Amino acid sequence: MIFHSGILKKFIPGIVASVALFVGFVSIYFQKSSSETKMEVLDFAHKKSVILFGIVLTIFSIALCVLSSIQPLITARNLLVTAPVLYFLIATLFSIFPIYKGRRLEFVLILISFVSLYYFTRYYYKPYKEQWRESSQYIISTVVGHPKDFTLLCSSHAYNMEYFLKTAKVTGIVPRLYTKEEVNLFIQDSSKKNLVILETSWKYLNSEELESLFMRSNFDRKDQLFYGMRVVTIRKK
Repeated sequence: MIFHSGILKKFIPGIVASVALFVGFVSIYFQKSSSETKMEVLDFAHKKSVILFGIVLTIFSIALCVLSSIQPLITARNLLVTAPVLYFLIATLFSIFPIYKGRRLEFVLILISFVSLYYFTRYYYKPYKEQWRESSQYIISTVVGHPKDFTLLCSSHAYNMEYFLKTAKVTGIVPRLYTKEEVNLFIQDSSKKNLVILETSWKYLNSEELESLFMRSNFDRKDQLFYGMRVVTIRKK
């Protein structure tokens, strides 16, 4: 989900930090001299701190994966709550790397800060809660009678819709990412008469493209607005 276009830009600062951390891990075990690469021997306290951090991060990742399989957790609100813990863990990890000492550590932290500031000023989260539950209930009420007759496309990711459809026990419909290929499949498939598109603030759709693909002369269209979201219902005439 993270590396899908439209969402990636929100995680670039984290990716930059992850690359820097990876370099730190590599530098712990391999130190390149002028002629060869050799293993660096660490003292016990240093090894213990690295192992302890790895255990904490592993437990956190496993818990996140298990809970995410039950309900969506990667949301703006949840990331905001967990951010202080993640900041603490990342800052602690940077401090244990020999490669990040003195001005080199300052340079890395300043680089991450500038990248974060750049993307924060352009792709900040909206000051309201996106109405995922309300929009999903609207979609479910639309498709519940004949789910197999509908095609459901999501502008950014299908993660949350899969969860809401599962909890509502609606089968026969699989949400997919909105692409021109998926739209063309719907248009060309004579057995499919209804299309539902869920647009979120994670990735907005091109309005001009929608108008050109679904001309009013060939399709009936209804737009339903929610906070930070829009549901577009389209039916072939």
